[in-house]
Amino acid sequence: MESRKIIVFITASSEEEAEKIARNLVKKRLSACCNIVPGLRSIYRWKGKICDDKEVLIIIKTMQNVFKKLIEEVRKIHSYTVPEIISFKIEDGFKEYLDWIEKEVKTQVNPRKIMGRTALIVVDMLNDFVNEKGALYCGKSSREIIPFIVEEIKRVRKIKGLIIFLQDNHNKNDPEFRMFPEHCVAGTWGAQIIDEIEVKPEDIIIPKKRYSGFYGTELDKILKENNITDVKIVGVCTSICVMDTVGDLRNRDYPVTVFKKGVADFDPEAHKFSLKRMQKIYGAKII
Repeated sequence: MESRKIIVFITASSEEEAEKIARNLVKKRLSACCNIVPGLRSIYRWKGKICDDKEVLIIIKTMQNVFKKLIEEVRKIHSYTVPEIISFKIEDGFKEYLDWIEKEVKTQVNPRKIMGRTALIVVDMLNDFVNEKGALYCGKSSREIIPFIVEEIKRVRKIKGLIIFLQDNHNKNDPEFRMFPEHCVAGTWGAQIIDEIEVKPEDIIIPKKRYSGFYGTELDKILKENNITDVKIVGVCTSICVMDTVGDLRNRDYPVTVFKKGVADFDPEAHKFSLKRMQKIYGAKII
């Protein structure tokens, strides 16, 4: 059987992280059959797009002309798109060999981070909270963050990120109305996203009945299915639904960025305290 060289290109958020993965692979003797190259980003361009932010990209090279069959096998294993110019030959037993390599790599890498994607979660930018006629209007500060949120949505769409709208959505007899005036009742104007924010068909709207975007929803499933590895947060109110959602994101080990220019609260002191708490206790990035 002809000799084969297997090259494992490792990319990560930093060169140090890539080297750490490489060292772990070497410990598992993967280096006996591979050249391991850590610290690479933007390995190739395809159709004008830089393919980066992947933690592991495996390219298998043979000593002869390559064929397309193996590409199909690679695509089954990895979620990233493989350039058409790369194709490979598969022979008896070679798929098992590829499966073994894949198993070795997955022991070192969180599968959720392969082909990582950014999500922007827009919390409760609804008429009852942000419109001056709303039942629980959060005040002038909630209006002031609208331009920033609109621009951030555009930016995330430009990088093919996922836009998720959390939508407070209650029944008429919701127990929460014992604490707060009736608001965001399902099907009413108050529960609708404000007119200033454009919602596109590819965006995801998640109705919720409690403060956290995770409680009783499929948010966790949606983040996993979309390979989300980086989450950014905007919306209202900082001290309630924003902070509770950030806490649950951090409990699931998602990196979280909260934009100070993109969150607001009816209580300025609670707003300041919540930003500090999310940073100091939850480990969220506040910028």
